[in-house]
Parts: sequence; structure tokens; C-alpha cells
Amino acid sequence: MHIRYRRLAILLGLIASLFMPAANADTLQQIYDLAAANDPQIRAAEAQLKANLENRNLGRSGILPQVSLGGSYSDQTSNYVGSAEETRESTTYSANVRQTLFDFPAWYTYKRGDTLANQAEQDYLDAKQGLILRTATAYFNVLSALDNMDATKAEEVALAKQLEQTRQRYDVGLIAITDVHEAQAAYDDVVARLVDALGLVGITFENLSVLTGQSHTNIAPLRDDFPIVRPVPEDAEEWVEMALQNSYTLKSAMLSRDASSYNALSRKWEHAPSLSLGLSYSDESVTTNSPIQFLSRQGETTAITLNLDVPIYLGGNISSSRRQAAYQALASEENLNSTRLSLIQSTRNQHLTVSIDVSQVEARRQAIISSQSAYEATRAGYDVGTRNLVDVLNSEQALYQARRDYYQARYDYIIDRLSLDQLVGGLGASDVTEINSWLDPSQSIPRSILENSMPGMPLPGGP
Repeated sequence: MHIRYRRLAILLGLIASLFMPAANADTLQQIYDLAAANDPQIRAAEAQLKANLENRNLGRSGILPQVSLGGSYSDQTSNYVGSAEETRESTTYSANVRQTLFDFPAWYTYKRGDTLANQAEQDYLDAKQGLILRTATAYFNVLSALDNMDATKAEEVALAKQLEQTRQRYDVGLIAITDVHEAQAAYDDVVARLVDALGLVGITFENLSVLTGQSHTNIAPLRDDFPIVRPVPEDAEEWVEMALQNSYTLKSAMLSRDASSYNALSRKWEHAPSLSLGLSYSDESVTTNSPIQFLSRQGETTAITLNLDVPIYLGGNISSSRRQAAYQALASEENLNSTRLSLIQSTRNQHLTVSIDVSQVEARRQAIISSQSAYEATRAGYDVGTRNLVDVLNSEQALYQARRDYYQARYDYIIDRLSLDQLVGGLGASDVTEINSWLDPSQSIPRSILENSMPGMPLPGGP
């Protein structure tokens, strides 16, 4: 055997071990639990939630009592021409309480802060849905890459055998050298695709680690018998209705609209009078020492005040702020309309996509059977001289492509189903548990042989 084929045979032997059963496979549930604790995006979303919840307290502060304490001390020395030195020492303590009685801007600012806090909660719930979808996508991207490498490896083995047989037929004069060149070209192409497939496996494993903050060496594949069913209910309009009622994205847009409206109302009433009640208390001690007299006094002062404030003109600030807030409220209303229309369209499209995926999986499964039969017929025709080698190679490539398409169709179905659930606000931890039950941890797929598996060509995921 030529040295290049021996080296590739060694590589294929290493790759073959990738698909041998191994213990301690990571499942989707384990990956999700790790991602929920370590994913930077969800941790940032948690921090943003806590920050935005403070809008409720910030808005409320304008209508709650304002209490302050104060104190001052002074020691004053005065020298007058022709007179002796005079000193004056004073100490003052004070307490002030102010309560708004009538202030429309402050009230609407409170309502806006409460609305923004509610919006933050919806955004966080949507981010949690996004984490589930991102985790599932990363997980099944790994399985897809592994399936692609498995199919490419099997294709390479078949083409290596085909090339060897072609050389033998050429050596005994049964075929022309052209067939050898065609077989060699097909074989070289699959070797290049095999290298790409190996690299893609390493990349997808690394993408999984970005979510969890940990390295992963084994993951559990899908069982062949996992359920593939059409969306329930089957009527797309029922899904649209669920989306309009439960979508976190739409709820967030509605609350954003409401917050902008409260802000516009707050600015609109900036010219209105405001009324507040004040209570103050002070305790003052003053000592004056001069050549004429020595005076020391101490007293307490208590005052109740009713304050009326009527803004008249502040350089145009109030009018400009009012117009700006009104336009912002209008923009927020249009954004809500856009979000609603987009949600309706996306839900209908996604419902149709899942329905198509169900049929697609079955069609792809049947395509494998048909491609296998076509390949066997073409191969038989080649053996008796009615078909040429190009026909055989094309038929064989179609067979392995059919296998890849079938694998990918299964993963597309799962991801598209999760995406549909996300649109209607129904994606949760129970979906992860359900999909996790479709996996087979006993057939884990190790990553370890990827490192340094190609002589002279380091692959992604290595040290």
C-alpha cells in the first residue's frame, strides 16, 4: 500500500475510535445546568435585571418623604480698628422632612419606574428562553459535526477501496487510465473534506465550552426512535394567538410603550403647580464674647411650611422636553406595532417550518433507501460495462450526502420546534428534560482522539 494511504489508514483507525461507546457522556440536561450557572450572557442578563429593577425604587422616591439631618459649627473672630477682639461661636443642629402632596410629574415618574422594572422581568425571562435555545443549538451542532465526520469517514473508506480496485483493473488492462485519475480525484476530495469535518468537530466542541466554561469530552447522541410529531395544535392561528398572549418579546415591547407614555405624561405636566408639606426643627447655640458684653443664648425653632411651586419659564427646557417625550412615545408605539407584526409572521413561518421538518425527516430517510438502491444498481452496471466510473462515483457521493441530509434534518426539527416554543413564550426547563430523554448516554461520543490526529496538521481543540 502506498505510504500516503497507510498514513490515512492510521488516521482512520484513530477516527474510528471516536464512535466507540464510552462512559460518562454529557447529556443536554447536564450541559444546560452548567450553562445556566456559567454562561456569560445569562449572568449579564441577571445583573441587568437587578439593575433595572431599581427603576421601581428610583421612581417611587419622588413621592415618598424626604428626610435630612444637618449640623454646623462656626468659630468667628473679629478685630475692629480701635476696639478689642470679639469672638463668636455658634453650633446648630437641624432636621427637615418634606412630603409631596401634589406633583403630577413625580407620580408619572413613579409609574414609569414601576413599568420599566416589569419590562426588565420580561426581558430576563426571554433571556432564559434564549439560553435554552443557544444551548440546544450548540449541543446539536456538535452531534451534527460528528455525524458529518462519520459519513465523510465512511465515504472515504469506500472511495479508498474503489480507488484500489480501479488500480487493479487498470493494471490488468480492463480500464483506461482515465478511470484511475477520476477515482483518485474523488478520493483526494473526500480526504480534504474529512480534514474539514475533523476541524468542525473541534470547533463545535469549543463553542459548547463557551456556554459552560468547562471542557467536554463525551456527549450523548440522539436515539433513532425519538418522536417526530407535528405541532399541536395543528392550526397555525392558534399558535399566533398564544404568541400574542404569552410572548415575552411582545410583553416587553408593550411595557416599553407604557413606560414611554408615562414619561410623556410626566413631561406634559411639568408646567403644573406642585404642592409639598415641610417640617423643620433646629437647635442653635450662640456664644458672643466682646469687651462690651458676654452673651450666650440657646434656642429651638420648629416650623411647618406649605410650599407651592409653579414653573413659568425655564429657558424653554420644559416645552422641549415635552415634545421630545411625545415623539419618543410615538416611536415606542410604532416599535410595538412592528414587534407584533413580526411576531405574527415569525410564528406562522416557524409553525410551517416545523411541519415541513416532520415531512422532511421521513423524506430524507426514504432518500437514503433510494440512494442505496441507485448506487447498487449503478455499481452492478459498472461491473458489466453498462455504466462508467463517473456514474458510480456520483451515485456513491449522493448516497453519503443523503445520509448527511437525514442527520441534519433531525437536528433541524428539534431546533425549529424549540424556536416555535420560544416565540409563544412556552420554552422552559421541561423542554430540556423532554429532549434529554431522547438521548442515549450509553453511546457516548469521545472527543479525545481529535488532538494531534492529523500528522503535521494540528486541529482545533488541541493544547
